[in-house]
Amino acid sequence: MARAARLAFANIRLFEAMTTPVTFTKMLHRLLRAEGQGRAARTVEIYGWAVLIEGAASMISPHFVAKVLGIAPLAGQGWTIFA
Repeated sequence: MARAARLAFANIRLFEAMTTPVTFTKMLHRLLRAEGQGRAARTVEIYGWAVLIEGAASMISPHFVAKVLGIAPLAGQGWTIFA
């Protein structure tokens, strides 16, 4: 495959995509402020973050989450089912 054909097909400069340094700050900015993102995509992303936080809290402190949600106190082996 000729070099021009590879460049036209990939629509990127050869080797530039793999060698461009990406800093942590750039990654964090992209994660928090995604340009060109529609309302629906932003809603799905916010919901995903909420589910991630809820799941992490449930695994770290199941008794606290049960109390906040109004579930009966976890006793015996019941806390392992919730976690």
